[in-house]
Amino acid sequence: MAEASIWERYWHFDRIASCFDGAGASNYDESIGAGWRDFFCALPMGARIIDLCTGNGAAALIAAETGRRENKAFEIVAVDQAKIDPPSYVTRHAEDFAAIQFEGSTSVEALPFSDARFDAAISQYGIEYSDLARSIPELARIVAPGGVARLVVHAADGVVAAGSRAVIAEADLLLDRIDLPGSARRCFEAVSAVERTPGASADARRRADESFADFQTALMRTARNVERASDKMMFRNSGAVLLDTFKRRRHFDVSQLLAKADEIHAEIHAHRGRLTALVEAALDKAEANALAEAVCLAGAKEARATALDNRDGLIAHVVEAQF
Repeated sequence: MAEASIWERYWHFDRIASCFDGAGASNYDESIGAGWRDFFCALPMGARIIDLCTGNGAAALIAAETGRRENKAFEIVAVDQAKIDPPSYVTRHAEDFAAIQFEGSTSVEALPFSDARFDAAISQYGIEYSDLARSIPELARIVAPGGVARLVVHAADGVVAAGSRAVIAEADLLLDRIDLPGSARRCFEAVSAVERTPGASADARRRADESFADFQTALMRTARNVERASDKMMFRNSGAVLLDTFKRRRHFDVSQLLAKADEIHAEIHAHRGRLTALVEAALDKAEANALAEAVCLAGAKEARATALDNRDGLIAHVVEAQF
């Protein structure tokens, strides 16, 4: 399983999904949401559903929404290895969140539920991050006879993974070649030392001038990359926050200024870590077929893998199983 810490801070914000959030009739765009609504509509009244590696509950919310609209009275449990608490952070969908029981700090490789506890097991861009040799037998153990599973996993040969690889390279550009947070930190420290030290030495003033020039160069290089970047927000926001911090530097202690530069570095590094985990977890077509076979070997009567596309191309592999 990808390190939980790189996701915990991510999920402690007002966001639902890690990809394709914010569009469509629910919280995923139609290319993903439609498949989930069809799946949940086919479930019987009162079906017991578990969402594995739920994050902030994107797929579970579609289950709750469908259950409410179709008057199906689903029982929904959603688990994640990270310390999640979606209702405390997400400002949307309060009514549907109330229908979901969230369980954070829960490993899908060792689920705390009895055998045959659920009628449906689902995962949206989640279970592929786990140790599949352990999580798939656990999935099969907790699904009752006659139950179903639907797993939507990242496609190694798809557009999401390709975009993630591009942003990883952009993060490396910001952190290494441009060194935006590093140049900001050196500038904050050197300039503050001169401004807050009466009679600062000539060497100190020279260091302040040089570090300020380096920071300006880093900001300009960052700005030049915004329009051609895959992740424009990463470039735009990191530059804007650090420039604003410099402009308001006299309102803060030096330690606070340095902490802000370190925070931006940590945010970019964590973003890179999440995308690296995505790329490493993504499955190609053969691996998706192997996952379907593993679900069968674990106890499913049948399972198959299919491709899921949107207008941009391949976005996922979908494994559906009948127990």
